[in-house]
This record gives sequence, C-alpha cells and structure tokens, in this order.
Amino acid sequence: MLVDFHPIRQSLLKRYPFTENELYAFEQELNVLKHPKKTMLLSQGEVCSNIIFLLQGSIRLFTSINETDTTLHFFTENTWVADLESLLTQKPSTNYLEAIEPITTAQITLHQLHRLMQQFPHFNMLNGLLADFNITPKFNHTSPDERYQSLLREHPEWIKRFAQKQLASYLGITPETLSRVRGRLG
Repeated sequence: MLVDFHPIRQSLLKRYPFTENELYAFEQELNVLKHPKKTMLLSQGEVCSNIIFLLQGSIRLFTSINETDTTLHFFTENTWVADLESLLTQKPSTNYLEAIEPITTAQITLHQLHRLMQQFPHFNMLNGLLADFNITPKFNHTSPDERYQSLLREHPEWIKRFAQKQLASYLGITPETLSRVRGRLG
C-alpha cells in the first residue's frame, strides 16, 4: 500500500527539526493499517501500547459508565491518537477508541518509539507530541448554547460528520437539548 507520510513528517517537524535520516527511521517503524467502521482500537481493560497517526477517517475516544457512553474527544485526519493515561502508565485503559468511519492509520508501538529514542536522542523531543493527547473537559461551567457555539467555532465540520447522540455526549448534554439548541442557534 502506497502511503503519503508527508502529514506525519510535517507533524514531527513542528516539534523538532529532525534530520532526513531520523524521519526515515521513524517511517520505517510505522505499521500502516486499514480498519472498517466500528472497529475497536482499544477497549476498557486493555493497555494502550500504540501511538496512532490518523491518515484517513475518524476515531472517537469514549468511556462507558453503567452502560452509558460519554464521548471524551473526536480525532480526525492528520492527528495523533492514544489513550495517554494508559499509554504512559502501561495500566489498563478505562476508555475506548473506536473507528467512527473506515480509517487508515500509521501506528508505532511504545517499544518501537523507545528504541528510536535510544538510537536517535532527538526523538525524546516527542514528549511534546504526547501533550497533544491531553483531553480535558472544557465545558464545565458553560450553558448548552455556549457549548454548542464553542463547538461551531472550534470544529464546525464535526456537526455534519458525527452522530447527534455522540456530539451531545461530547458536549455533556442530552440529544434532545442539542436538538433544541440547534433549532435556536441554527
């Protein structure tokens, strides 16, 4: 499968001016995979051992408590994906990573990344990459209207791309409330 690694290179180069040799070594470690919609890339109880670069499609990070799913974040093309807490602690995840659409990913294991860090010390600069995974709720003290307006400002494409139930869960409101807010705000 022919893969364009340019987006991955660009993402890495934003963090550090890696040499061509270092970038090539990183690319050689990547495992490119295609998955159909609804594939679980990580389930509760599993240890996250991969860092994923999403080349195509979308992934949802969510948790499930008492059989109720709560969407924590959506990931779309050209972003890095992992459950940071499980990845760093190597303890079982309390979350899920699910393909919302058919996806193409480039994955590197934590073991491979550590090996690269030993071979090329500049890869220690990728700690900044892990900071991108810090998913914190940002809607704690805002109204449903303000949450929706924030979503429209930051990720307008998500409105058409993801199911209303998942968007409502991400916003911390019910699907019915989201429907009313969309009716009011357009």
